[in-house]
Amino acid sequence: MATSENKASIRDDGSPRYLDEKQLAQRLGLSVKFLRRRRDLRQAPQYAKFGNRVRYPIESVEAFEAAALELGCGVRLATTRP
Repeated sequence: MATSENKASIRDDGSPRYLDEKQLAQRLGLSVKFLRRRRDLRQAPQYAKFGNRVRYPIESVEAFEAAALELGCGVRLATTRP
């Protein structure tokens, strides 16, 4: 049985609402250290802190990815090749 905390972290379509540092670093092909530096500089992607835990809302991650692809903001994203 899922707890209310687990339900709150999952969207209606079953995907997560938030990614942690490691998940986002893996998704973008970047290091956790790079993400921490970006946070210190107050640069995208947006994040939320829950106590001492940093979480990235999936909507902010998707917006960051779209902006990086459209504007060529200098962040190389990991791409999967068929």
